[in-house]
Amino acid sequence: MATLPGWQMNSIGPSRRTRLISLLSAGGDCDLPDACVDYVPGFLPLKTADEILDSLIKQVQWRQPKIKLFGKTFLSPRLSAWYGDAGAVYSYSGLVNQPLPWLPVLQVLRRRLKNEWAWNPNAVLVNWYRDGQDSMGWHSDNESELGNEPTIASISLGASRRFLLR
Repeated sequence: MATLPGWQMNSIGPSRRTRLISLLSAGGDCDLPDACVDYVPGFLPLKTADEILDSLIKQVQWRQPKIKLFGKTFLSPRLSAWYGDAGAVYSYSGLVNQPLPWLPVLQVLRRRLKNEWAWNPNAVLVNWYRDGQDSMGWHSDNESELGNEPTIASISLGASRRFLLR
């Protein structure tokens, strides 16, 4: 959740590092070069997480756009949708995302982030990895429209997957 001219998010803290709030499943903090990661297991109770996942699968306007990588055009290796405040445009890999209006289920997650971290995201990139073949390649959330100190929240629902950072 994800993810906000464009997609400006407020930074948490005074550092000039990307702040990644990773809401997945053991806990703790870990510092990486140019990043700070908070890992929060059990952010959502299992029943709630399952209900949210079911709602997202049914309600999100999923699409599989074409993206450009290294000068070539590919079908995105996952389904996705961009929701957010009016004007929260986000571009990557030759794709320009105009925000769809917030779904109530996404507003619930947005309020939770605001209550827990005093941070109010203005948009979310929702990705659906349907099976072990869908993926997200190595990338940096360093688009200029994200600002100098973007905050990224990742809320993982459903099957367990590896979430690698480097």
